[in-house]
Amino acid sequence: MPADVALAVRLAVPVERIVCTARLDCGVSSAREAERALGAFLQWFALVPTIGNGEHHVMLRGPVDALWHAAILNTAFYRDLCDRVAGGFVDHHPRDDHPPRTWVIETVARLIGAYGPGLSPLLTAWSPSTAAAMRQARARC
Repeated sequence: MPADVALAVRLAVPVERIVCTARLDCGVSSAREAERALGAFLQWFALVPTIGNGEHHVMLRGPVDALWHAAILNTAFYRDLCDRVAGGFVDHHPRDDHPPRTWVIETVARLIGAYGPGLSPLLTAWSPSTAAAMRQARARC
C-alpha cells in the first residue's frame, strides 16, 4: 500500500514548483538531486499514517529533509498532501540534535519492509553511522 500511495502522490505533485523551491530556498544543489529527493520524501511520507503510538519515524538532515521543507513552503500542495496521505496536517518538529540510533534503525527497517528493493537509495543510505556522522558535522558548526 505505501508504494502505491507514494506513486499516486508522485503523479499528482507539481514537480517543477517543488524542485525549484528545493533549489532556490532549501539548498538542494541541482534539479536532478531535488527530483531524486522528492521521490524519497514521498516514500517516507507515505508511511506516516502507519506509525503507531510509541513508534518513531525519523527524518535525517540532508536532501530528503530539504524536500520536506520545500513541500512545506508550497503550502497549498503540502496541506493537500497531508490531507490525502495522512488524513490531516503533519507537523514538522526539527531537532537541534539527531535522533537516537534505535529510532534510525526502526525507521529504516520500516522503509525497507514497505518498499524492499524499490526503496530510494537516499533512504537506504540512512543508518546509525550516517546519523553519527551528521552529529559530528553538527558539532563542528
